[in-house]
Formats: sequence, C-alpha cells, structure tokens
Amino acid sequence: MSATLVCANSQNQQSTQVPALPIQQQQLLLRQQLLGCDGAATVPNMLIEDEVHGVIEIPSHIEEILNHEIFQRLKRVKQTGLLSLAVNPASTQTRYEHCIGTYKSAQDLLTALKRNSNYERELPEWCRQSVEIAALLHDVGHGPFSHYWEQVCGKSFDHEQNGLVCVDKIFADMKSEILRSLRDDNNGRGVQLIKALILDKIAAVSMWTNGTIYGAITSA
Repeated sequence: MSATLVCANSQNQQSTQVPALPIQQQQLLLRQQLLGCDGAATVPNMLIEDEVHGVIEIPSHIEEILNHEIFQRLKRVKQTGLLSLAVNPASTQTRYEHCIGTYKSAQDLLTALKRNSNYERELPEWCRQSVEIAALLHDVGHGPFSHYWEQVCGKSFDHEQNGLVCVDKIFADMKSEILRSLRDDNNGRGVQLIKALILDKIAAVSMWTNGTIYGAITSA
C-alpha cells in the first residue's frame, strides 16, 4: 500500500498541471483546479491518493499533524517489521501509510454512524475530531521495524506509551485553532480522549462516549 500526495494547499503554488500522470491523478488535479487550488484561490485541503482507500481529503488541521517531524518519521518505519528483508521484498508498507489509512477508515465509520444512528448525530464535534486524530496517531510511537523493536527492547519500550509522549510533543507545536482547542479547552479533554483511545482504555473513553465510538478506532 502506498500513499501519494496529489495536491497540497500552498500560497507559492503556481500550477497543478503535472505531465504524464495516471488518469485518476489527472482527474484529481482538474478537480482541485476547479476548486481553486491553483495559487490564486486556495482551498484548505490536501489530497492523498491511497492504493486501498483511493483519494483521501486532508483538512488543514490534519495536514499540520502530517507535516510534523514526528509523524513524518513514520515514512521510515516499516509496517511489517523485517518481512521485506527476510521473506517478501515487496512488503514495503510503512506506518505512515497505515496511519493515514486508519484515519480514513475511522472517518468513514463516523460518517456512517452519524447517518444511521440517533446517538451519533448528537456527538460533539470535538469528540469526532479526537477520534479521527486518535486513529491517525495510534501507531505514532512505533520504533524501527515496528513490533520487532519491542521484542528487541523487551519491557523497556512500549510503542503505545511512547505514542503518548509523541502526542504531547505534536500538540505542543500545533498552531491550528482546532488542535489548540482539543489541547487546552476543558482540561484538555480532546487530547485526553485521544490518549485513552490509543491505550485502549474503554473505561476512560466511556466518560465522553460509548462503545460504538471505541469500536470506530479498534475496527479501523
């Protein structure tokens, strides 16, 4: 699985025309031109083309997380550990791709729940945003070669506990009003929910939501 940046919001971007692109990407670029992604009138989204999920639209606050050096590091962390070296050279998936795909799955599940469930229609926006970000950051704490690193380090390293440290560092650097609100408002309940979901703490999650939301992350 791979994730390819198709178009990003940029004030310095002069044109989205790129020659010799696959037809799907050409259509995406045309769509962005029609929306104004041509330097003259930009939109607050980037597009990522994913082999599994197709086109993923990334809101500006999520783009800020993706651009953080801690998340960018996941491009160098193999999803399947040593598999690409020992068994299957084609198994080159990274945690970066996996996390973006999980974000998209959680987003789709929340949309379906909102459409089909009376309860989820009343879900606060901050809660929805926290669930999506928890999906995006659920593996941010992985070390080199993913779970293999935990086997090497033993009890001295846990990727979920390390992930909580990464979440704090990422949110400390964020400028987006949405992300700062999740960090600062109501004793940081947004970041607390993100951490609870990463740690699979059902009891903590139930303080704000129900098991359906917990399933949106664990099933993604």
